[in-house]
Amino acid sequence: MFRIRSNDVLRMQKGKAPAVLLQHGLVSSSETWILNTVEKAPAFVFANAGYDVWLGNNRGNCYSRRHETLDVDKDFQEFFDYSYTDLGRHDLPAQVAFVCEQS
Repeated sequence: MFRIRSNDVLRMQKGKAPAVLLQHGLVSSSETWILNTVEKAPAFVFANAGYDVWLGNNRGNCYSRRHETLDVDKDFQEFFDYSYTDLGRHDLPAQVAFVCEQS
């Protein structure tokens, strides 16, 4: 697994099959999709079936701290000034567009 620079999306493997974007729920992270055995964890099941697997991370979790202009420690209030509506209206569509561009 390696990190994609923008949009806080992780890519598990590059495949020729259709892309699958797995997005976690509230107050969670992409770990949701890999915390089990390789035979049971959804991300590994898709990857082992040959899919191009992408793991999304919402703003604010431990994997999404690389803002282009804000520092989580220095700009704490501004860094975390977003709503769940923002995640649905802006972040998820940007992640889907990024995966589509890359796959």
